[in-house]
Amino acid sequence: MISLNIRNIVYKISLLIPYFAGRMNKKITYNFDGESQNCIIEGPDLFEVIPYKIIENAVKYSPGSARIDVRTWRSQQKIFIEIESLGPELLEGEEIEIFERGRRGHWAKKLGVSGFGVGLSQVVRICSEVYGGKVSCLQDKSRSAILLNGIPYRPITFQIVIPV
Repeated sequence: MISLNIRNIVYKISLLIPYFAGRMNKKITYNFDGESQNCIIEGPDLFEVIPYKIIENAVKYSPGSARIDVRTWRSQQKIFIEIESLGPELLEGEEIEIFERGRRGHWAKKLGVSGFGVGLSQVVRICSEVYGGKVSCLQDKSRSAILLNGIPYRPITFQIVIPV
């Protein structure tokens, strides 16, 4: 059993990503609920791969000087981490398909950004098999898509839920 401080993990990630994010003019904001900062999670020390890969994708696929918001909180016996950003619109069914190995969204492929569709499949596998958690993706279809350079963008939220 390992003790993980969520704030420290996300802070560590923020130190790894800034060069990449800053170079691309992205701003990452963090909001930690007090109870989410320290919790006990059983398993090997692989947890930071989960938020890292999702934040890395948010930086990679969001346009221009987009903002990426990271929020954590604890409710009952679960820790929640949400990463929200503006991302290429997902077509019907892609909110699930992007978690399959080798799959990328239609508009994400059109961006010409490098990727093989492996990162999110690793995230889901580690989250579910190692920590008994789940990762989901929700696209905000209540707001109109923003068209930039021929690519439609919408707010997209990835949610990580881990039992503690």
